[in-house]
Amino acid sequence: MKVHVIYDTKRGATERVAGWIGNAMKEMGAEVEVKRAGDVKEIDGELVVIGSPVYWERPLRSVRDFVKSRKEELARKKLAFFVVCMAGEFAGKRYLKSLMDGLEDMTVARCVFRGWLWRVVSHKRERVEKWARDVLKGVKKREV
Repeated sequence: MKVHVIYDTKRGATERVAGWIGNAMKEMGAEVEVKRAGDVKEIDGELVVIGSPVYWERPLRSVRDFVKSRKEELARKKLAFFVVCMAGEFAGKRYLKSLMDGLEDMTVARCVFRGWLWRVVSHKRERVEKWARDVLKGVKKREV
């Protein structure tokens, strides 16, 4: 299975989380590309994981614009979304909803990872990797 992990970052925490997701999925045998939203030319994978940090109560504009400009193409894929933010789960769900706008039916997973500006606490890595493995298992299970 081919997977695209698409993100943007300001200070590096979301990049680190995107890398952990990509590595966990590679370990499960997926072909994975991890790229910043501005570097994506083609989306030819079956699963697209999209992530953003949250600043000033919203996901980064670059990620929002990417989703908006590629909405038709993304609507034909299986999607997973994540945000990295200081807010708790309740507020994080609101940020996720703004990213998924109009793509909820294609969304197979979503998650809020707690971050603090440039720093992601390393012990969170296990949670991120478990989420990534669960997402991939769930998508594979649906294909059978």
